Amino acid sequence: MEVDEPPTAGSAVVAATTGTTPGSSDPSERAGFCRPEDEVCPHCKANRYTRKDLRLFTSLCGHFLCGECLDNLFQRATIRCPTCREERRRNDYELKVFDSGHVQRDVAIRRRQLQRLNLTEKDFPTLAAYNDYLEQREDIAYNLSNDLDLVETGQRLDKLLNDYAEQIATNEARADRLRRERLQRQKLEQDAALARRRLAEQRAIQAEQRRTKERTMIMGLLERGVELKQARLQVKTELDQEERALADEAARLRQQQEADAHMETLVPREAAPLFVYQRPTRKLANGLITPPTPEIAQAFYASGATWQQALNGNVAETLLRVGGYLPEWTLKRGLQEALDGLTLD
Repeated sequence: MEVDEPPTAGSAVVAATTGTTPGSSDPSERAGFCRPEDEVCPHCKANRYTRKDLRLFTSLCGHFLCGECLDNLFQRATIRCPTCREERRRNDYELKVFDSGHVQRDVAIRRRQLQRLNLTEKDFPTLAAYNDYLEQREDIAYNLSNDLDLVETGQRLDKLLNDYAEQIATNEARADRLRRERLQRQKLEQDAALARRRLAEQRAIQAEQRRTKERTMIMGLLERGVELKQARLQVKTELDQEERALADEAARLRQQQEADAHMETLVPREAAPLFVYQRPTRKLANGLITPPTPEIAQAFYASGATWQQALNGNVAETLLRVGGYLPEWTLKRGLQEALDGLTLD
């Protein structure tokens, strides 16, 4: 008694990619039978002779439908292909580019594979391993395009996807990031081009307005008896002053807008506690701590004073003090450096 094997993931991948049932040998399901002379919509029977603006869409199985039939038939999620009666979704159809349906189907299969099998040479330890991967990918694409060993091909495809799932996910994330950056650059370039075009149009309008205003003002001065040369000079001076004033005002407003925009983008900071100074403590891992020497410190550090003079008390107390520093600091630093060995050569 024969038992039907459950469908595998490879079979599902093959069916979704090729649009045919694994193991099917019906030649009507082959995309190669959609010849260029058969460019007729099988649903409404329209062709390029009866409808000049005919747009044909081909599915994964290689059969055609015109654009109007697609819009009319896809009121539901899926429909059956009018030729091979296989279930199809709207995104299974794409605009026909090549005359041969077989070539169109082959290109669609390879494009969908390249979206998933996006490994590069950097993902492999050696060049030989990368070449083996390219050979497997081409074998899979050829088998799917020609309906050869669909079940086994689907299993090989699933194995590749599972073995390199991490690298594929990384490459997809990188490709998505590069795509967003490219779209962002394109948008910035388009915005810059639009801004330049608007600026050129605005300058052309302003130049025309200036010429019109200049002619009007010159005619007014000529009516009052002013000579032509003097009238032109006077009008030019007045218009230049007006333009400089307008430019200065526009620059001021632009700076104000930039400052306001910068203030809006500032992130409010959380209130932090006030800084409290803590006196540093010096701890030596191996060394001595200088003992307090208040008597010596008060008698030390004056211009020309020596240790013997400070210890003997031969220098007046007023000469031992310097503004801004206490004698204790200098004395303790000298003793500490001596104990730490910092003054040794």
